[in-house]
Amino acid sequence: MSLDLALGIARSGLAAVQRSLAQASQNVANAETPGYVRKTVEQRSLVVAEMPAGLRSGDTQRAVDLALLAGSTGAAAPPLPPRCARSC
Repeated sequence: MSLDLALGIARSGLAAVQRSLAQASQNVANAETPGYVRKTVEQRSLVVAEMPAGLRSGDTQRAVDLALLAGSTGAAAPPLPPRCARSC
């Protein structure tokens, strides 16, 4: 692994962490704002030719509690996705 590749991986990781921290600070700043919904930033690793190539930030997504949403509308809560059945 060349030094340029290693520095590029480190730079992409720092940029992804910076974006996540910025979103976390927005979540804290708006915690008491009526109607504000917490947001998360998806991160995924980049792999090129079976070698690590960095980290990529995805789009910002709203983190909605489906059970809470269903309770406020009086409807039954939809089932959780299989990966979140007990651990979310």
